[in-house]
Amino acid sequence: MHTGDASYIRQLNRKIILQQIMQHKSISRAEIAKLTGLNKATVSSQIADMLVEGLLLVQHAEVSSGGRKPIYLSFNGSCGYAFGIDIDVTSISIAATDINGNIVAKEIHPIEDSSFHAVEDNLKTIISQMRGKLPESKYGIIGIGIGVHGIVDNDQTIIFTPQHQWRNVDLKSSMESFIKVPVIIANNSNLCAMAEQVFSNESTDLACITTYSGIGMGIIIQGKLFQGFEGFSGEVGHMIIEPDGRTCTCGNKGCFEQYASEKVLLQEIRERIGRLDLPLEELHQIIEKGGAEVEEVIQNYTNHLAIGVNNIINILNPEKVIINCEIFSYHPAILGEIEKNLTSIMNHRKELKISTLGKNACILGASASVIKDFLKTDHIVFSHE
Repeated sequence: MHTGDASYIRQLNRKIILQQIMQHKSISRAEIAKLTGLNKATVSSQIADMLVEGLLLVQHAEVSSGGRKPIYLSFNGSCGYAFGIDIDVTSISIAATDINGNIVAKEIHPIEDSSFHAVEDNLKTIISQMRGKLPESKYGIIGIGIGVHGIVDNDQTIIFTPQHQWRNVDLKSSMESFIKVPVIIANNSNLCAMAEQVFSNESTDLACITTYSGIGMGIIIQGKLFQGFEGFSGEVGHMIIEPDGRTCTCGNKGCFEQYASEKVLLQEIRERIGRLDLPLEELHQIIEKGGAEVEEVIQNYTNHLAIGVNNIINILNPEKVIINCEIFSYHPAILGEIEKNLTSIMNHRKELKISTLGKNACILGASASVIKDFLKTDHIVFSHE
């Protein structure tokens, strides 16, 4: 066997063992060998290396069925931290997670100036401040994942952000030069879809639709993120559902997100009741109370959202469609109104559901991407039930 072949096989075996430990949370060497088919010597050698590296912890079982008590292995969550960041329209959300995907710190910072260089400088300050608040660890910051509400190509260059009007900017290189750790730049909806798969144990075949300031979609097919030829897939917010309709920031008219985003829904309710500065909590109370004017706005919203969801289902035929929208968390009955509009016999999907991750989805997906690259595994699974 060539040295290169041996190195490849060793890396492959390591990946297999890591994924078993991640899936089971706590597992013995003997169980790993049984589940993977690897011989005990191979498993023991790999585990010994990972213990030296500080990736794993050992714990003796409290009881034994006879003989020596088994030793269980689990990830050493505090050996390093991943940063997940969501650059939204008016704010930057940042969270630090441990290697097990648990959020250990989270902050939200306003965006006062949305120009690229201003946000770039703001990011550097925010990251430095959070880094200084974390405890010492073997690996420190293992990487940073950044979600962007716009088009990101396969080279992780930000091609265009409709809300901030950034064009062809390289945030990745800038941040890596500053922070000296790997940086991942991705479309926020793609990261939300990854979070659904990783943290919610969802299907390996799903479409995750995010409907906050705009509308985007992340697509998981056979367990892998689908990004299209250049990385531009999932821009469903800019499919036209109303010819010659409202002008969109992308340059077209009648785009989906101009009629079915949460931002548009809330703004239209405020306009109908004549209170443009109405706080969000009061707005939810008004929606809950109902009334002819509010119900008309919600009906128009659900009709338009259902049109888009119908198109997505017909094109992709996903097993699950997950809608990530804060308004649904407060008013889950709206989902039923969407369902009522999906009456075509062509609509085949196993489930339409509301995301349980909410606004944490993007930062969790970003963090998960960093952890996956750090561990060099094909996929990761966390369950925080």
